[in-house]
Amino acid sequence: MQRRTNAAALALAAVVLLAGLWTVVGVTRSVRAEGARDAVAEAVAAMDEARGQEIFEIAHSLDALGAEGVPAARAALADAGPRARLGLAAYLLRYDDSDTPIATLREIVTGDDPEAAVLAAGLLEREVDDPAEIAPLAAALETARDPRVKIAIAKLLRARAGRTDAERVLKDYLEASDLEVRAAAAFALAELHNLEAAKPVLRQIAEEPTVRGRYAHALLQQDKLVRAMEKTQGLETEKQVVLMRRKLEALEKKLRELQRRRTAGAGGAGDFALLQELERNIRLYYVEDGEKIETKRLVDQAAKGMVGSLDPFSSYMTEKETRDFEQSMQGEYAGIGAVVSMDPKDKLLTIIRPIYNGPAYEAGLRSLDKITKVEGESTFGKTVEELVSKLKGPAGTPVTITVFRKNWDKEREFTLIRRRIHLDSVHYTMLPGKIGYVSLSQFGQTAVREVEHALEELEKQGMKGLVFDLRANPGGLLSAAVDIADKFLKGNKLIVFSQGRNPHIAPRREFRTRDDSTHPDYPLVVLVNGASASASEIVSGALQDHKRALLVGTTTFGKGSVQQLMRVRTTGGKSTLRLTIAKYYLPSGRSIHRNPETGEGGVHPDVEVQPDELDPCVAQEVDRLLKANAIEPYVQKLWNEHRDLMVKLAEYDGLDWKRYPGFDAWYATLDTTLDRDEVRRLVRGGIRRLAQDLRAKQFAQDFESDVQLQRAIFEMTRKLGVDMASIPEYAPIAPKFAEAAAQKPEAEKKAEPEPAESPSAH
Repeated sequence: MQRRTNAAALALAAVVLLAGLWTVVGVTRSVRAEGARDAVAEAVAAMDEARGQEIFEIAHSLDALGAEGVPAARAALADAGPRARLGLAAYLLRYDDSDTPIATLREIVTGDDPEAAVLAAGLLEREVDDPAEIAPLAAALETARDPRVKIAIAKLLRARAGRTDAERVLKDYLEASDLEVRAAAAFALAELHNLEAAKPVLRQIAEEPTVRGRYAHALLQQDKLVRAMEKTQGLETEKQVVLMRRKLEALEKKLRELQRRRTAGAGGAGDFALLQELERNIRLYYVEDGEKIETKRLVDQAAKGMVGSLDPFSSYMTEKETRDFEQSMQGEYAGIGAVVSMDPKDKLLTIIRPIYNGPAYEAGLRSLDKITKVEGESTFGKTVEELVSKLKGPAGTPVTITVFRKNWDKEREFTLIRRRIHLDSVHYTMLPGKIGYVSLSQFGQTAVREVEHALEELEKQGMKGLVFDLRANPGGLLSAAVDIADKFLKGNKLIVFSQGRNPHIAPRREFRTRDDSTHPDYPLVVLVNGASASASEIVSGALQDHKRALLVGTTTFGKGSVQQLMRVRTTGGKSTLRLTIAKYYLPSGRSIHRNPETGEGGVHPDVEVQPDELDPCVAQEVDRLLKANAIEPYVQKLWNEHRDLMVKLAEYDGLDWKRYPGFDAWYATLDTTLDRDEVRRLVRGGIRRLAQDLRAKQFAQDFESDVQLQRAIFEMTRKLGVDMASIPEYAPIAPKFAEAAAQKPEAEKKAEPEPAESPSAH
């Protein structure tokens, strides 16, 4: 049992020591088979991926095997990498009396892994008493190319073989152009008790706020104290002697700890040395002083860059950002009223859906608008969290954003007044022909209850088929997605499963139907678009895989990844790592997640329908008319004089401008390039806004101006065996689908068996 415990702990140490997380991020392996060979194999695999002190921590876990592990460790040396061989040699030094561990360390010193070579030389310096055992390394003093390795060999030969030529090598390196190399040589000489030669370099780095800076400072302090004791030898009182000895003992203890930490961070002399060098040069040479160059801020920004380079959804949240995030999860907040996400294609903050009773929507912002600046600062490449923190603020305060839309010729600036946002997740109505319509804006805490209520109300009204609108739905709670999909699927059906690269951290997890009381099997059409993400893709994809629904619209966003929040231990749990650990897969085994290299991903609709887009010239003329306030006076006149009629036309006007009193005469005064139907749309838009104010409720839909919804209605009437043109409200739009009506329905074209549930992700 002890062997299992230690073997499982070794892989945990290999990652947690470096990452410093509350949550276990590294791979925690367990020894499944009995025997020393399995335990050694586990250790070798972990040590090959480890750095510095981690290697020796893992090697110590083999102590549970005692001498019984020696044959397995010797056998493993042949195929192990240099770091694993280093760890095995460290273990064998404690239990193997043969020449194997020393010979192995000599081979590592002359090998091609500089970090392992430096550590191996340090082990030899500690273990070797006979100069003959390290004599073969004398040649390496001439042939070694890496200065760090050469310094380690020189220190070893001087300490254990007494070679003065090795000390000359160290002194020569004190003049190197690279401060890292000078520092390594100075520390080596200081530890060989030649502090005088090392002092100039030690003084140079002693003021650094780093481990090596503190180590250099402590060495100089120790030398100063020793000299003071020597100077007053025989003159001090007994009390002074005791005090000075205590100070010296405390300094020596501090030196041992700093030396251990410096050695433990030996990996920093490699890859992480780059960050140390950049941080040092910024502090020394950057043109400005102050907060920008504070070490903590620089480290935070480096962490953001490291994590942000992984994918658009992984991020590092600083202490302040973590506090703000926690506050946002506790209740209401004041903001602009928009659900936003980072578009992985252009790295810009994108409005997934404006909240219709919020400032953003009222100012004219729409789904998929790009927020390019917040308070004059570019959003490009920033994380969602830091940008949202800028958009949020006290209610009643202004925030200025710059926005770009696809059909605009340039960016536009909006100043919005923040206010507290209240969300309604579901809007529903009965369309003509007893076709139910339910729109779900997000999968929040109340989504399941609201959808259930809408379905029950529509079923009471005699609903024959349902259009379920998930367009611009950014997702939300996985549990809500599973429960809502469950409402339309019978039997024990797989809805989605998640699976990560590491089966110990993110094993396959299945989510299946569990409620037998599903709703009737009425025809179902689901609307999706490029802003349908995450939970929306799970629901639509599962219903598509099980042939329960027909999907209409455009390919979804492609956000099918699982993020885990992890407290960062090195900041005392005050900052947070948000890391992608797994991906979602649909019942057929296909991944939802978009591949950033190929662009493949998302859920593809059965019937692709692009939304109507205004011609740039038309959009420019619309903008001119609205800015000139050319439409609003006529809208107000109609509303004041013909309110009852306008309320009806807000619902349905048959695409007929003649239904608006005085329209033709008013149109003649506009001096516009827009045709009458294009102007009618502007008038009706204004009327609908007033009608919503009167109702104190937004319209659930507008099938007259929504080409994707029109196609969904057409597909539904075909499923119901009804001629779309026979329903008066649909007659004006039915001719659009004459060609589609002559073709086979998608359900017949794709009449394939239900997908086999994938045993694993591909």
